[in-house]
Formats: sequence, structure tokens, C-alpha cells
Amino acid sequence: MQVVVENINTLGRRLVFTLPSELIEQETNESIQKKVSTANIKGFRPGKASFKIVKQHYGEALRLQVVEKQIQQSLKEALKKESLTPAGRPSVDIVTLQPNQPFVFTAEFEIYPEVSLKTLEGETIEKIMPDIQDSDIDTTIEAIRKQHVTFKDVARAAQMGDEVVIDFAGSIEGEPLEGGTGTDMPLVLGSHRFISGFEEGLVASKAGDEITLNLSFPEDYHHKPIAGKPVTFVVQIKSVREQQLPALDSEFVKMFNMADDSVDTFRAEIRKNMEREARQTAKNKLRQNVFDKLLARNTLDLPQALVNEEIERLQQEASQELKKTYKIKSAPTLPKEIFEERARYRVKLGLLLMKARELFAPTLDQNKVQQILEEFASLYQDSEQAIGWLRNNEQKMREIENAALEEQIIEKLMEVATLVEKKESYSDLMQKNKQHAHDHSDHEHGPDCKHDHDDHEHGPNCNHDHE
Repeated sequence: MQVVVENINTLGRRLVFTLPSELIEQETNESIQKKVSTANIKGFRPGKASFKIVKQHYGEALRLQVVEKQIQQSLKEALKKESLTPAGRPSVDIVTLQPNQPFVFTAEFEIYPEVSLKTLEGETIEKIMPDIQDSDIDTTIEAIRKQHVTFKDVARAAQMGDEVVIDFAGSIEGEPLEGGTGTDMPLVLGSHRFISGFEEGLVASKAGDEITLNLSFPEDYHHKPIAGKPVTFVVQIKSVREQQLPALDSEFVKMFNMADDSVDTFRAEIRKNMEREARQTAKNKLRQNVFDKLLARNTLDLPQALVNEEIERLQQEASQELKKTYKIKSAPTLPKEIFEERARYRVKLGLLLMKARELFAPTLDQNKVQQILEEFASLYQDSEQAIGWLRNNEQKMREIENAALEEQIIEKLMEVATLVEKKESYSDLMQKNKQHAHDHSDHEHGPDCKHDHDDHEHGPNCNHDHE
């Protein structure tokens, strides 16, 4: 076997293989001979057809099997001999496959780039120190109480914050608006569920009133045919209800199934959950700061094959998220261009961290594994039971161990940097961490064009972090 290695570009490689024709023909004939004893060909008893007849029926297929085997074997040997590691699956092309002629094929691929890691020496890394005040706990408790609000019928006119129960019908230029009707719909005024002007137009109305609202859909409304168009809604006010916040007492605390029903225990549990969430958020920000500095310091040629693989992974993740969000069986595959930048970011970071792991060669810290395991388990009500389940889950434990190794690498990277601690209020920290909500398209084209987003509940029964 003869192999020629060609450099296509910085990372691209082409291997040109030349194999003697005798090798292919000999192995093909051996395969045909083995087939003779088992061949079942019409007009012959099983295993009684001649070599020539079997070759006529199966020769080409068996020859292609031999070729495939030789390609795989030759490629494996060449990669090992030349110390080449493909970044992605090699693309094989057969150049010549003719009887009595050398078998020639090529294999093209990209290799992993040489990474000369520039560390964070001389860099300044900011570390957030969360500051949780009693007022933050008060604000959180107030949000929890609002999540358990009840409504009581009142005879007075509606105010912002009240809930009105309505029937409504929309029309554009006198024609009924498809999907623009509702019956017995509860609506909290000020919740911003409906298009601008709708909720405001119901303030001061009373039960039994009929209100006509002349509004316009937003110019950027998701349903383009009616975007920016004037619309009329006729609204029947069926009842006005006043918010009734639950009292902060033992009866309210009972809903959360705590060890005892005291308000002090409730506050302590909320503080504990807020501290955990703030700690995780600050940890994620520190991690991101380190990654951003590392990426800025290092330049790399990226194998497009790895970028393409990452794009496909991101496309699949987005499709799964769409199906989950909209509760649909299938979702469209979003264009690759949307994910190009994110994919390149992930690939570059992955290569740099892989090099850092090679340089630092950290031994897995079991104490850190236990710490992360307990953090995972804290997301469940029965943390002890969760720890047992996680330890028996091979995939989860591998994820936890990888997270521990990543933390160890981050700590090694920070050893040569200057760490600056910065105190930040809980509210500022969490506000900065909020991800921008994506717009969602509704199937109906009524006034309900926005979605409510519940505040995160920090009660004892809701222990999930927002990454």
C-alpha cells in the first residue's frame, strides 16, 4: 500500500491511497469461493453452483465488500502511522477501481489544530459576592403571596390590579376577527397579556357594562396580515374582582409542607433557597468571566467539521425546545446560519478546555464531586433519596464528574490571574441574570398577544435554579 499525504490548507488533509489490483482480486475470489458452498441460485441445488455461476451472481457485491473493508483498514493504518486524528468523519472518494489496475482512493478530512494555550496570567477576574438583605426576602415573600392570590367580587369600578371576567369579540373593518373572541375570560388588569390599550380601556368599568375599544395591532405583531391594522373590540364586563393576598401566617405556611408552620422557619427556608440560587448565579458568572478571558486571549483555526456537528446539535436542541414549548409532535429545523456563531464559540472553548485539561492533568477531586452532587440533589424535596438515585445513574454521575473536573480546571486557570471580589445586591444580580424572553406566536389573533411569566418562587417546595 502506498499513501501520499497532502495539505489542503491549515487543517485540511488529503490522503491518496494506491493498492495493488492483485490484493482486491485475490480477496474477492476468496470471498466468492466461500460463497460457493452456501449460494442458493435458481436452477441449482444449494451449494452446487459453480464458481463461475456464483461469481456472475454475487461477484460485484462481494468485490464492493472487499473494497469497503480495504478502505477502512488502510485508512486506520495510515492515520496511525502518520499520527493524524480526524476532526470529523473522513470523506472518501474512489478514483480508480478497474480490473487489472491499481485501486486508488482518497480520504479528505480536517485535523485538530495545534493549541498553544495562553493562560490568564496578568488578567483581572471579577467575582461577584451576593448580598441578600431582609428587604430582598420581603420582596420574595410578597411575590409568593401574589402567586397564591384569590379574587373577591366587588361592586365598585375596576382598577389596575383587579381581575375582570369578560366576553369579547373583535372585528377589522366590520368583519369578525378570526380567533378574536372569548367567553368568560378572566383578565387581571395590568398583567400586559393583551395588546396595548385593551386593559387600560377597561379601567373604571363595572359589572354589566359594555365597552367598545378602538385599538390597533402592533406594527411588529406576529401575525403579519393584521400587523398595524385598526381593530375594534366589543367587551362585556361580567364581574369585577378584587385581589385578596393571603395573610402571612401559619395557615399560609402550611401550604409548603415544612417541618413546622412558623413564619420564622418559612423566612429562613426562603433565605436558604435565595442564597443557593444567588451562589449558583455568581458561580456561573465567574465561570463565564474566565471563559470569556480565555477565548479573548487565544486564537484558533477551527475545523469546520466540528462546527457543523455543533450546529446540528444546536438545531436538534432548538427543535426539541420548540416541541416542548408548543406541545407539538414535530418542529421545523431552523436555518444553520442562526447557530453558526454559537457553534464556533462552543467548539473553540471546548478545544481550549481540552488543552487545559491536558496541561493541568487534574486528578478528580471527590470532595468536589460530592459538593456538586449535593447541589444537584438540593433541587429535589427529598435530597437524600435524590443523592442515592444520582449515584446509581451512570450518565448523571459522569456529568457531575465532568462538572467537577471543569471546576478544577477553572480554579487552575484563575491561580495566575488577579481575582477581584465585588459585592452585588441580590436584586441586581438576579436582574442581570434574567434571560430575555423570546416572542411566541399564538394561533389565535385576539387581543392576547403576550405571555405572562411567573416570578420564580423561592418557597420550600420550589427549589429549581435558573441557570
